[in-house]
Amino acid sequence: MSARETAELLLQAGRLVQAEGYDGELSPAQWMALRFFARANAFSRTPSAFAEFQATTRGTATQAIKALEAGGTWSDSHSRRTGEA
Repeated sequence: MSARETAELLLQAGRLVQAEGYDGELSPAQWMALRFFARANAFSRTPSAFAEFQATTRGTATQAIKALEAGGTWSDSHSRRTGEA
C-alpha cells in the first residue's frame, strides 16, 4: 500500500470516528470549518482553501460554511468581499 493510500484510509477512518460521535448542533464538517478558519491566515479563509484542506469538493465545503453563517455561528467579511461562500 502506498503512502498516499495509507493517508487516505486514515483520513476516512478519522471522518468515520468523528461522525460517529456527532450529536450536537454542529456537524463534524462544520466543526472542522470552524477549526480551519480559526487557524487560517486571511488569504486562506476561502471555501476553496477549506475544501482543499478537507479533501472535499468546493460545493461541500461551501455548504458547511453557509450552514454556519445561517446559524449565526460564523461570519467572514473576506468571503463577502471576494464573493465566495
